[in-house]
Amino acid sequence: MRKLETFLTLALLSIFVFNWAYSLDCKIVTGSCPSGYSCLFSLYSTQNSHAGACGYYTYSVCCDEIFSYMNQTCNSSTSAILSFYQQNNTHVAEPNYYNNWKLCAGYSTYPLECTIRQGPCYDDETCLVSLYNTVNSHVANCSYYNNSLCCKKLSDLMVNSSSFQFPSNLIFGSNVTINITIWNIGDTTAYNVNVSCYENGKLFDSKIISSIPVGSSYQTSCNWTVSCLTNISVKVDPNNLIKELNESNNEAWKQVSIIEYLNVTIDYPADEQRFYRGQTIWLNSTINSSCGNPTSYDVYW
Repeated sequence: MRKLETFLTLALLSIFVFNWAYSLDCKIVTGSCPSGYSCLFSLYSTQNSHAGACGYYTYSVCCDEIFSYMNQTCNSSTSAILSFYQQNNTHVAEPNYYNNWKLCAGYSTYPLECTIRQGPCYDDETCLVSLYNTVNSHVANCSYYNNSLCCKKLSDLMVNSSSFQFPSNLIFGSNVTINITIWNIGDTTAYNVNVSCYENGKLFDSKIISSIPVGSSYQTSCNWTVSCLTNISVKVDPNNLIKELNESNNEAWKQVSIIEYLNVTIDYPADEQRFYRGQTIWLNSTINSSCGNPTSYDVYW
């Protein structure tokens, strides 16, 4: 029983630590936000409320690690998470509904990823407030309305030249497995990660990784029939379905050397052709490799 209690305690502790480290912490408080938290906007009430700039109403919507501001447009380090009809005593809506004021939010130098979701937020998301509707709406605490403003940090998937592991001998026509390591150096878990492999830009295999936790790596593989196309590249999330902190580190390539087959054909003399003793003859042959004419070779008779 003691072992079981210890195991459960450690399991709960690990869940707590994971959520604390990689999830946003947001709350609605009376007055100013506590130390370590930033105010995003204010509410007249925690239920069925208008919204305003921070300090306008009594209740503050506070999150840790986030900075925000109101403006007509957001810069590259932030993203619009809501739009306001006016700065104070206002209804709110999805980011593109009102053109007057955008609530822009980010953390560090990266935009915050937010979605208005019907029902509860996903496990890797944090609810900020709930909305009566996605447009022209009152706002409230997360349990009051059915539309949740859900926000999360971003993952950052990375591959580089050290990601590849090839077999020692790549023989033309053989089927080989290329092992590939992908890292997640972002701030949250990445889900349904597409890893695609190419030879000279031509797709030959792809895999889906269900999840890569933050701060970890995952090894997958691509199956390749060795060909003459020896520029091998890998792309992670090739269709950009996952929004990341850095989109420029999702591709790597490597030029490989292969072992080709040589095909030697005797052109002259012909089969069963007769010659007399002491006669001088020329031997003609054609040599081809698996990938065309070889660049150089030695001939021994």
